[in-house]
Amino acid sequence: MTIHQVSEFPATAPEQIEHFAQLLRRSENKRRVFREIYRGKAKHPKTAKEIAGRLGLETKQVLNIAGPLAAHTLFEQTRHNKRTAYRKRPNINAVKAKILSLVAEFSGGRWQDDATLLVLAVGR
Repeated sequence: MTIHQVSEFPATAPEQIEHFAQLLRRSENKRRVFREIYRGKAKHPKTAKEIAGRLGLETKQVLNIAGPLAAHTLFEQTRHNKRTAYRKRPNINAVKAKILSLVAEFSGGRWQDDATLLVLAVGR
């Protein structure tokens, strides 16, 4: 039996985009892996080894970074030539610029994590 993933992306796009940006905001390597997976045309999935070679990381690092992001549906984890690979999701590809611009806003200090906001609220 084939499992089909159902997404409510169009109905919740702003919330999804913000969630994806928050996943990427704390790690430059997460952002680099995300950019590399979504770089270029989608001819075939990119293997972890290809991504690692392009970014100057170890294959295991890429697997450790990309696995959880794939679980959050930022991209699809699959097999290509008997290796773990990652494929773009068309709905994410359409909003990748918005996701990355939100990441830049988060990193610029406009958004703070919940713990910081809690400390500020308690300190008042």
